[in-house]
Amino acid sequence: IPEEAEKLLSIGHLRTICVERGIKEITVTKRKKMNSGFLARCSPVSLPLSKQTRLERLHPEAYLKESSGELQIPIPEKNPTGVLTEYLQDLVPVLTATA
Repeated sequence: IPEEAEKLLSIGHLRTICVERGIKEITVTKRKKMNSGFLARCSPVSLPLSKQTRLERLHPEAYLKESSGELQIPIPEKNPTGVLTEYLQDLVPVLTATA
């Protein structure tokens, strides 16, 4: 598969993960601090206390703004889409359908 096609597939997978978790917006910007990688902002995100603790332990530079439901998490320059997908799968629970 050509590299461009792989990138499109990984973006499609990220979008699927976001839909399953109710995330409607992702913004990625170059990090000014430390001059490496990117900062991803995802919203709305609601994490249970156990996942907030996991976030603090595994990603100490990440920050959850509970008032706005915005998760800010640093991601590396190498494979940012794949890494962000893994983070969201690990941290953000899938929404359950209500009858």
